[in-house]
Amino acid sequence: MKIYRPKRVQRLFVAKTYLIGPVGDAKINLLVDTGATFTMIDAQILQRVGYDPSSSTDRTEVITANGRVTVPRIRVAQLHALGQRANDLFVLAHFFSQDSYFDGLLGMNFLDQFPLEIKPYTGEIVTVQRVW
Repeated sequence: MKIYRPKRVQRLFVAKTYLIGPVGDAKINLLVDTGATFTMIDAQILQRVGYDPSSSTDRTEVITANGRVTVPRIRVAQLHALGQRANDLFVLAHFFSQDSYFDGLLGMNFLDQFPLEIKPYTGEIVTVQRVW
């Protein structure tokens, strides 16, 4: 068992995340969002590490705070967060405000791959050892 204490912004968790791309990598901050089906990362960050969201023919519609939008869906080589690593993970590319405290959302397509316990009352995310 390992305990992570991600940054708190009001009542929200912001996870330090490491994105690996074909031409580079980036340390980013993703808002832990159990209400998001997919992980979503700022399109400019994806471009910086070598992905090209604008050339993706795979698009999906999502509902955001600003309404429905259609965004590119791309596969990233690796995403590391909360002591876990996901390989070949689909993420959505979207533009986030540059003055925001996060660079995207860490969604359920990442979170549900791992045995995690999110404890809002203590401000902790705990990785639980799998018992097979």
